[in-house]
Amino acid sequence: MANRQNTLLIKRSNIVGKIPQLSGLTLGELALNTADAKLYTLFTSGTTGATEVREIGWDKVNISGGTINGNLTINGDLNVTGNTTLYDVDVQNNLQVSGTVNGVTVETHATRHQFGGSDPVGSTTPSANAIPYADVNGSLDSWISTASTITLGKVKISNTPLDSANPIVVSTTDVGYLNSITGFTYSANTLTGTNVSGGTVTTTIGLRTKAGSVGGSSFTGNPKTFDVVFTTAYQNTSYSINITGGINRTFAYENKTTTGFRINSNANLAFTENVDWQTIAYGES
Repeated sequence: MANRQNTLLIKRSNIVGKIPQLSGLTLGELALNTADAKLYTLFTSGTTGATEVREIGWDKVNISGGTINGNLTINGDLNVTGNTTLYDVDVQNNLQVSGTVNGVTVETHATRHQFGGSDPVGSTTPSANAIPYADVNGSLDSWISTASTITLGKVKISNTPLDSANPIVVSTTDVGYLNSITGFTYSANTLTGTNVSGGTVTTTIGLRTKAGSVGGSSFTGNPKTFDVVFTTAYQNTSYSINITGGINRTFAYENKTTTGFRINSNANLAFTENVDWQTIAYGES
């Protein structure tokens, strides 16, 4: 009798990413996704009795060890016991570590610092290398009251640091303190800052330019004139005036002040053409 060869086919799909439905399998039955080369079966928990579809196959990490190549996404908690080597870890939320990191014991906040100082909670006299902390009002005053040689490292924060009852944080000979700007003044396009030691720092602000256009119908009187009034006055009258008319007349300016000037058309005949004007403060930019 001739040999018979039979082909055994199980439930299958060639659609990428397709997973069999829970209702589509019976316990012990297999389903194959030929596009993904993944095999599925039903799993029933011996603890809860819940049944779910699970993937089985050669690329699964064994519970006693294994290697994952590529990205790993974990939805939920990851508990690691033993030594773990991680490269380029990107933590999106909180990272809680119990044990050591690079041989350093991970402890509560501020118990590990460059000089070994700790948070002096409840301490009125700070220890060596102590780390200052603020009270519930954001002030260090409750820990430190005055500068003295008994409680070293004291700091005083105050709204009036120059007041004798509220000593400043730094020494009066500190360079940073001496160069601190106390105020500014402005004059003739120059901004001047004065520091604690009386020195000054100056900067020149760009030349101030004003311009506008006036319709001829706005000119009145004989001869026809128009008064230009600046929205913002100049510091002084050190500025030039340029006038260009849309009609052939000899325009001139007069009554020049810090707040404006008068345009004189030097003619009595009314006109409607525009007259453009521009002013520029004296100086070089």
